[in-house]
Amino acid sequence: MCAERRRAAGPRGFTLIETLVVTAICAGLVALMTVLYKAVGTSAQALRGGQQEWLVQRQMREQLRHLFVVPKSSLPSLSGTSNEVVFSSWQSRAHALDGMPMVVYFRYDRGERALYYHELPLPAWWSAQASVWNAAQLREALRASRALKVVAAVDDLRFLFLAEGAADAQPEAWVGEWREDKAPRLMQMNFTKAGRTYSIWFETFAIDA
Repeated sequence: MCAERRRAAGPRGFTLIETLVVTAICAGLVALMTVLYKAVGTSAQALRGGQQEWLVQRQMREQLRHLFVVPKSSLPSLSGTSNEVVFSSWQSRAHALDGMPMVVYFRYDRGERALYYHELPLPAWWSAQASVWNAAQLREALRASRALKVVAAVDDLRFLFLAEGAADAQPEAWVGEWREDKAPRLMQMNFTKAGRTYSIWFETFAIDA
């Protein structure tokens, strides 16, 4: 009799109901953590993307405000098409937008959906030898220079240009190619990213070197 009481009063295991409840709670916690992880990852990606766009906008704005025209040179201070733009600027990204003569090259790679940046420091004799510069050779040197991906996951990026004499900035006044000796009054960069469309305007300020 005493042995039976001791066995009845001994430790007992979990019931099936208790095990199912604990399993359900654990599954719910795992599902909640998965949702939170994805939400945090999406937010972080959005923040990084927004930072990319802000940084390239700041960089391009500063560089276009410090264009220079090389005297006696056949190279314009700025030229471009709908997917690339080349210009000469006193601002270098590699030197934290410090004053240093550079040829700057932005190009959009449609296959990789990315905006790339190149810069080519001008040699010490650049001002004296500017008349012999060749635009095609300079472009090849820029393409061969180190490429830096400044904005990723970009769809349908286009550069547009507005002439100095344009009366207003209506859509029909913008052109998709610029080959004039004088820099355009405004440059526009349009692109789509993560379902949002961006349209950024830049002023240009060119001075004689």
